[in-house]
Amino acid sequence: MGESEDQIEPVSLARPEEVKEIFKPEKVCFVTAVDYPGWLPGGEESESVVRGTLALNTFRNFLELGTNVVLVHSGRTSKSFLESIRQYGLETPPHEVRDKKGELVLFKQKDRGISGARREGVLGALNIPGVEVIVMTEPEKVSLSERKNLIKLVEPVLTGEADIVIPDRGVRVNLKKKNLDEVNKEEDLRGYPPYQAYSEARFNLLVHKHILVPEGLRGENEEILDLIGSPSVFNKNLAPLFLIKWKTREEGKGVFDSRSGVLPSVEPSAYLSFLAPVILALSLGRKVRSVPILYRHPQEQTRFEEGSIFYRKKRWQRLHGILPEFAEVARFVREVKRGGVSLEDVLTGKVSVDRLDLSPKVRLVPKITTD
Repeated sequence: MGESEDQIEPVSLARPEEVKEIFKPEKVCFVTAVDYPGWLPGGEESESVVRGTLALNTFRNFLELGTNVVLVHSGRTSKSFLESIRQYGLETPPHEVRDKKGELVLFKQKDRGISGARREGVLGALNIPGVEVIVMTEPEKVSLSERKNLIKLVEPVLTGEADIVIPDRGVRVNLKKKNLDEVNKEEDLRGYPPYQAYSEARFNLLVHKHILVPEGLRGENEEILDLIGSPSVFNKNLAPLFLIKWKTREEGKGVFDSRSGVLPSVEPSAYLSFLAPVILALSLGRKVRSVPILYRHPQEQTRFEEGSIFYRKKRWQRLHGILPEFAEVARFVREVKRGGVSLEDVLTGKVSVDRLDLSPKVRLVPKITTD
């Protein structure tokens, strides 16, 4: 009896070393741009108030997890909103230890447009010591700041399994239906208005079938990337892809849509800050992974936008502007490969874009600076 007791080992309550070491919030930085000119605490419901309040919840979640946050604000953003952000960065909740909070960097953008703000945000993240993974998305997506989702998205990058992670929000719709406002039992809209869920799912399918698969960047039977969801989680080493500016070859002209011509409501490259790096990364042989998360669209936002003709038209214009822009980036990459030039040399400035023998059909090119 005594001999068997000597063989009993004490139970260890410690978690396995590899489990607790993979996710380290101080290695992560959330980057976004904010523009809420009419935000006031407890103000009358408006787009700025609804979206701004959701954004504040996102920032607080990230900071309390210990994740770094870089926010680039427009000059129009209300002083009340900026003061609320600063309080989140300074105040410590009772259950938190001060030195475990993430670093908050807040500054006014200098470059033009939302793409310019995002580029400045990425540069800000690169200046924070120890950051290895950058999370870039719209600030109202509160679900992405929840610990379980963040760990699922960040860990593949930290372990080297992925260079870029695209979250799969889990939106499932019947793309064959005619009435876009009807919801069938087998569908899961994840809280989105029916029209938005349907149109975004269709966009992802079109990009997969007509751009990524024909270009040899994705297999026909591979999962469809949820690109229009906009979040990107990427290794800091791929930051240069997210810093590239895109320009039209003919000065003063926008990107043409086959149906309606120029879409002035969509600035060239406004959405390419999320989408173009994916095409470039795939073309360079980098690892792009889709990771499912438990996403729920904020109901405050759905209630505000659902049934609105304005928002429906706005989303239609955006989607029909983004798709040709996305195709233009793919066309540029194809032309570079056709000419036998290294895409990496072009993107790093070793080979000038101006010296490439590009077809007149190529309308979008990267604006590469070497300074």
